[in-house]
Amino acid sequence: MNEAAPNLISQDDSREFILAVHNELEACEAALYRLEQGCFGLCVSCGEEIELSRLIASPVTSCCLRCQSFTKVV
Repeated sequence: MNEAAPNLISQDDSREFILAVHNELEACEAALYRLEQGCFGLCVSCGEEIELSRLIASPVTSCCLRCQSFTKVV
C-alpha cells in the first residue's frame, strides 16, 4: 500500500459535503418538528396540503410545488 497516496478529496469538496449533510440534517429535524406539531404535509407558505407524490419523493419537503416554484422564480 502506498503511504504517499494523494488525498482524493480536496478540502473544498470536504467542506461542501459537510455543509450538504448539515443542511439535510436540519431539513430532517424541521420535518420531525412539523410532524410533532401536527402540521407535517402542509405547506409552510400557503398551508395547503403538499402533494403525496412530492412527500414520498422527498419527505423533508416543506412547500407545495406551487409555492416552491414561486420561490425559485423570485
